[in-house]
Amino acid sequence: MIDREEIHHLKRLDDTWLKAAALGCLWASAEITIGAFLHNLRIPMAGNIMAAVGIIMMISVGILWPVRGLFWRAGLICALMKSLAPTAVIFGPMIAITCQACLMELSVRLLGRHGVSFLIGAMLAMSWNMVQFLVGKLLAYGKGALDLYQALIIWAQKNLGFPIGQDWLPILLMLLGQLLFGFFVGCLALRIGHRAASEPLRMSSLTKAEVLAIRAGCKAAASTYSGWWLGFNALMLALNLFLTVYTSWLIWLPSGFLVMLLWGWRYRHGIRPLLRLPFWIWFVLLTVLSGALLGSIKEGWDGLRSGLFTGLAMNFRAAVLLLGFSALGTELRSPALGRRMSRGRFSQLAAALEAAVETLPWVMANLPRLSESFQRPITVFHQVVAQADFWLKRLILRQTRRRGVLLLCGRVGQGKSGIVQRMVDKLKASGMKPVGILSPSVHCGGVRIGYDLVDLFDGQRWELSRMTDEVHRAGRPSVGFYTFLPTGIYFGLQALGLDKAATADLVLVDEVGPWELCDQGWASALYELTLKSDVPMIWVVRLDITGQVAEHWGLDKPVVINLDGSTSDQVLEAIQRWISESGSHFNRSSRS
Repeated sequence: MIDREEIHHLKRLDDTWLKAAALGCLWASAEITIGAFLHNLRIPMAGNIMAAVGIIMMISVGILWPVRGLFWRAGLICALMKSLAPTAVIFGPMIAITCQACLMELSVRLLGRHGVSFLIGAMLAMSWNMVQFLVGKLLAYGKGALDLYQALIIWAQKNLGFPIGQDWLPILLMLLGQLLFGFFVGCLALRIGHRAASEPLRMSSLTKAEVLAIRAGCKAAASTYSGWWLGFNALMLALNLFLTVYTSWLIWLPSGFLVMLLWGWRYRHGIRPLLRLPFWIWFVLLTVLSGALLGSIKEGWDGLRSGLFTGLAMNFRAAVLLLGFSALGTELRSPALGRRMSRGRFSQLAAALEAAVETLPWVMANLPRLSESFQRPITVFHQVVAQADFWLKRLILRQTRRRGVLLLCGRVGQGKSGIVQRMVDKLKASGMKPVGILSPSVHCGGVRIGYDLVDLFDGQRWELSRMTDEVHRAGRPSVGFYTFLPTGIYFGLQALGLDKAATADLVLVDEVGPWELCDQGWASALYELTLKSDVPMIWVVRLDITGQVAEHWGLDKPVVINLDGSTSDQVLEAIQRWISESGSHFNRSSRS
């Protein structure tokens, strides 16, 4: 299989820690976004709501990944990531997350992995908030808290007719309510988990504007790393979060703005893809309006100004957090730091936390809108949970750093497919066996109306996409002006299957575009080929997203051939030279 002598700087994470990093990252993204929203609105029982979110995450993803030790690892990673959440209350939620995960793990360990154990684990995890609250009050106020409680019970018994001697009845009733709520949440989580396991997400469409936004994203570039910058980023992130809580806006606003400008300058290649305008417009409006509403409710319309500042402060903390995580994640890729983290007893935790921190900004940028979370919670959780495999593959790709990939890039209409076809003909004439797909354009009256798909294995050809209007799309996925036919997608995925790649000398993919960067199109087949096959590959890529493709699939030193300024003969010669330098990969056909 793939040569792993030189891999990514991280110590190789085992399967459980990789899955825990993906789950912990998903869980932390919900804690940071939904938790901050609930905190800003002062929603009653916010802790129970967040516990419900964590329970749904654990059970539903646990159904997808039946791995021993998943929950406590994911809880620990989420708790550590929660330490940088945009809120002043940190330590309590970190303890709650860790204990809830451990209680779920305990239930599964003792009773086995089935519905009953998940439900019991959900009930125990939900009840922990009350236990932690009571213990916290006892620690804070000592025996005086018990004396006060007993005095209140005696007063209630005398004035409200409560039975004498039932001091613990209110606590037991509240605990019973927690257990029942946990049971309900567990049932909901089981439903979501089984749905995610049995109903994979349908391919989604991309509008022309979304395609252009992806293509306008910055190309990946080589990064320089600095331990000083890592320490500075951590300090600035903690300092600015502290300032937004304990100081006036006259201090935290200019301070945070300056540090974000600094991060934007140094990490511009890693931060630009995160600045999705619709995401930020919605988040700003939601938080500002919620702050204004809170101010008007608490203080009348005179409180509008303070409410607006509350919403702005929350949104500003979220912006600092998101960009700060991206900056930290970039510096955490340092090979020198990776070598230090790969040694010691906690190397797996450190490496998993690094991977989760690096992935968190991308997860948060792809979360569904908060309005959808309240309108269609089951559907939204299904979407989030179904993406767990996607983020897991991203984490694995960052470790493996796949080699042996050539990116043939050029602009639209520059003849990429024609050059690939000539190369295929030459390879076949020399006795080699290429597989994969070509996507020749289809024209009518001199106008391009779509693309066909050609399976290089047997030469069969199908319709892949056609230019249609909104009326004739009939629920089919579309990218820009082109609607994709289900048969073309199906046979394209079959042509890129591992079984065909195992018999080949070379895999060609025409093409890898914005759709694949959104985990659609040929993305699932590319993940399998990148992770489980050592056959060299040539991917046809548009020039403006070459860097994004290389970064997205964690390619290690891909060879890039640009059609600009080169003739087709020069390009073919460069490709043939790369093929010959790949050496032993092409001896397979002669042996067979």
